[in-house]
Amino acid sequence: MNNELTQSRLKELVSYEPKTGEFCRLVSVSSVLAGPVKAKPSKNGYLRMHIDGRLYYLHRLAWLYVYGNWPKEVDHIDGNPSNNKISNLRDCSHNQNMQNMSTKTIAVSGLKGAYWHPICQLWQSKIRYENRTKSLGYYHTAEEAHKAYLNAKSNVHEFFTGRSN
Repeated sequence: MNNELTQSRLKELVSYEPKTGEFCRLVSVSSVLAGPVKAKPSKNGYLRMHIDGRLYYLHRLAWLYVYGNWPKEVDHIDGNPSNNKISNLRDCSHNQNMQNMSTKTIAVSGLKGAYWHPICQLWQSKIRYENRTKSLGYYHTAEEAHKAYLNAKSNVHEFFTGRSN
């Protein structure tokens, strides 16, 4: 027996408003009453809820509700994991989703791909692709290193618009 939640089962239990990203339970189950879903964020900020005894991320449920299929991965275009408006969600590959991650705190420049190299006393540009990190050279400014990163990114990654930095 397939235990995967279907769009029709989801719509029996909840309603979803694509413009706001809000869910509402249509049916009371056990101690959970019908009404607006008050999902608590996980430690990574994604909202979740239980349906039929299983825990689901709301962004994945939104996708199923609207499109009728499970996505490979869902990217939050604005980077906010609790913004589940359908206009803010897109189905993507893992590589694409990783390209829309926020700048790591180790990048003290605040610019993707630009890292201070203390030994060389220059900014190094690096890109990660297919589980490998490639050095793109050393630059006098963080902006130059970031520019090299963006150029390399446009050459190695599928076109995937997202937040810029």
